[in-house]
Amino acid sequence: MDADDNKILGGALRKKGVNGLYQGSLRARASEAVIIDGIAREFGRPSLDILPSWLEAAKRLEARYSSAEWNNRR
Repeated sequence: MDADDNKILGGALRKKGVNGLYQGSLRARASEAVIIDGIAREFGRPSLDILPSWLEAAKRLEARYSSAEWNNRR
């Protein structure tokens, strides 16, 4: 909770058998630089570089999920 009693962090856990899924959210009224500095203080400086293989995968996924074939299937 922030100083105004607003929730800024939340999460949910779903368990199915031996598998679990955790989803969390952060609603911070702070700049990206402030958030990155906070993460760096706790865990070390994060890398902001995106690997070329990740960019290629993102382009493939974007093409797949933005296609009319995908979005109009039933």
